[in-house]
Amino acid sequence: MLFLDDGCVMYNPKEGKIERSLIESSGIWFLTNSDKWCLMLYSGCNLAIIDVFSQDRRINFLPLESLQSDTYTLKRVVDKEYCFELPSGDYCNENADDLRGRLWVDKKTGEFVVVWFFNPYTYLFYCKKGDTHNTVIPLSDQVPKVVNGLTDLVLWGYRLYIATKRRFARVIDLSGYQRFRGCHRE
Repeated sequence: MLFLDDGCVMYNPKEGKIERSLIESSGIWFLTNSDKWCLMLYSGCNLAIIDVFSQDRRINFLPLESLQSDTYTLKRVVDKEYCFELPSGDYCNENADDLRGRLWVDKKTGEFVVVWFFNPYTYLFYCKKGDTHNTVIPLSDQVPKVVNGLTDLVLWGYRLYIATKRRFARVIDLSGYQRFRGCHRE
């Protein structure tokens, strides 16, 4: 699959040509894919996953600002602008154009996990099938110094692997009911 400005196409590298157009739509920004499922941002700030071979199979997500947290809030300021308020009272201004994501979909069960974040990353957010809100994963706050920060990440099943600034791997288990568990040792 190739992601273009105005859609998504199937490319055959052996023949060097485009086989067929899968999705043609302006106003959709493709963030990532997992097999035939694509994570997309549409209508400004809405996330969804869509089966590119059967476009009627679409799962819309909760609004980005639907966080469940006693300490963090994400508020939409205007169309694509957000304000992320931190526990200290500080805040970060975020823009939907800086949104990035990772997606995993189980081919057999249809279970899925979506991890999304604003670039540059300070916090990650995730939701999975059945969740009623997005959950915040701090990268620095309340995290041991040796595993704080982020240089890259991989989502594989319910495990999120984070390469930290100090070259350690932080593994987070997202399989728990409405929460996550860090799997690192100090």
